[in-house]
Amino acid sequence: LRLDGPLPRLQGKFPWEPSTPTKSCTHRFQDNAERWYRESQEKVLYWNHAIINPPVDRQLPPDEVGDVFMKVEKETDAGLIVSGAKVVATGSAITNYNFIAHYGLPIKKKQFALICTVPMDAPGVKLICRTSYTEHAAVMGSPFDYPLSSRMDENDTIFVFDKVLVPWENVFMYGDVDRINAFFPQSGFLPRFTFQGCTRLAVKLDFIAGLLMKALEATGAGGFRGVQTRVGEVIGWRNLFWSLTESMARDPEQWVGDSVIPKLEYGLTYRMFMIQGYPRIKEIIEQTYP
Repeated sequence: LRLDGPLPRLQGKFPWEPSTPTKSCTHRFQDNAERWYRESQEKVLYWNHAIINPPVDRQLPPDEVGDVFMKVEKETDAGLIVSGAKVVATGSAITNYNFIAHYGLPIKKKQFALICTVPMDAPGVKLICRTSYTEHAAVMGSPFDYPLSSRMDENDTIFVFDKVLVPWENVFMYGDVDRINAFFPQSGFLPRFTFQGCTRLAVKLDFIAGLLMKALEATGAGGFRGVQTRVGEVIGWRNLFWSLTESMARDPEQWVGDSVIPKLEYGLTYRMFMIQGYPRIKEIIEQTYP
């Protein structure tokens, strides 16, 4: 992607104008988005994102669940007063900033039409985390029993706003219902999210396949043909996801101007096969080492 054309999205989550080059945009908060993007590059800020509404009253539009879902309560000269919750805010407790956006059923009311960023130490921000993996390892065993999860706690979080002031300079979209509803399908979020997700899974399978082969080497079980077929299946899954990542990078789709974006067809293929592949790999390891 070119920096003299439309700017790339930070982790696919910044809502730049989807249909025209950045410099010609007239969006009200465009300067905020560009400034935050550059600041994130320069300071290497650790970002999280929270875009999912809590799983309550799912049969209702988001703007009819005002007692739970995140919304603007008041506009002030300093910014917006926001209350409500988002979920699946993975790793929030150890990040610098959280990116708040909308994903789900279309909204109709202005007070729910908000995309912004919030520092994790903002007054009124509250986190309700899942049980700590580190704590679990300390109670149930030792770091030797849980070598990764005991050291790399990054569990999901319920992200709660209790009358949080979001300064105007931290707002990317507000009040424009059409733009908010178009964020997910038109901002490049989905192709980039599947690209990074597939790459992450492929790297994870590199580790898992290597660990399995090391274990077989240590136990001397690698020579059995049944075991070898299982190892081959794990490697096959690993190769599949690396191939999809490679295809997304080398066979992209034309996007804004002369920029390109990972092809979504391959990304959606990753989403379909990952829910089959990862459980199968887990099953293979459990069968090999019951």
